[in-house]
Amino acid sequence: FSDVDETDRYYDAICWAYENGIATGTSKNLFEPDKKITREQVATFVIRYAENFGIKLRRSSEPTQFKDSLDIKGYARSAVVACKMASVLKGYENGYFYVSIYFHERPDKAGVR
Repeated sequence: FSDVDETDRYYDAICWAYENGIATGTSKNLFEPDKKITREQVATFVIRYAENFGIKLRRSSEPTQFKDSLDIKGYARSAVVACKMASVLKGYENGYFYVSIYFHERPDKAGVR
């Protein structure tokens, strides 16, 4: 990635995540390591990690749609549903997922258990 240098503190972690199919960057040449991470990205990372390392998530709920499911980007939809079904990630009490909330801004509301 053109925006990741070997001297960056996160270089090894980014290389590991890329090599293991967990994170693919935001484009062919960019990773944007200083960009805020969204809840849908977290769900995608969790599912890719589980799949790549043979971890089977337990199903603890039936698949249901969030009221704002259409706001979830296509690449992340199945990961968000899988995380919800495994109770790894949840929505808000009003039935919304709120894609636009960045993961680190509201850790009390992130829904990751």
